[in-house]
Formats: sequence, C-alpha cells, structure tokens
Amino acid sequence: MVKSPRKRRLIPKARRALELLAGSPQGMNEALLIYGHGLSRQMLASLVSAGLARREVVVVSDRSVEVARLSITPEGRQAITAEG
Repeated sequence: MVKSPRKRRLIPKARRALELLAGSPQGMNEALLIYGHGLSRQMLASLVSAGLARREVVVVSDRSVEVARLSITPEGRQAITAEG
C-alpha cells in the first residue's frame, strides 16, 4: 500500500509571508520583508525551495543596482487557502 504524502502545515510566519505576497500582485522587495516585517532570510528561502514563492533579481538602473523581489506562486496561494 502506498501512503500519500502528509500535507505539511505552515508555521505562522510563513503563512504571514505568503499572505503579504498574495496581497502584492507585483511581488514585494525582499529587504522590506526582512527588515520591515521581521521575516528571516532562511524562512523566505524555504518558501522558495518549497515552490510556494518565487524570487527574482531585478536590475533597477544602469548602475547595476540589483533588487530581489519575491512573489507568490499558485502553489503558495493553494497552501494558504487550504489551511483556511
């Protein structure tokens, strides 16, 4: 008999991060999530690794200023709606 994989519950900070991203259609600046909302880089990286969020590095100017932006994936939206 094959067991189906258990669904992992989101920790409260991960859920909060996904809810913030869900409310931002263009994504959010990674530094704002870390310094403004108190989320850890490790937790954000785990959301990206799990496929719940996407990380994109954007070149802002011709001086090669890079900004990391995070956005929610369809799987991330499903994760927050599944938990209610």
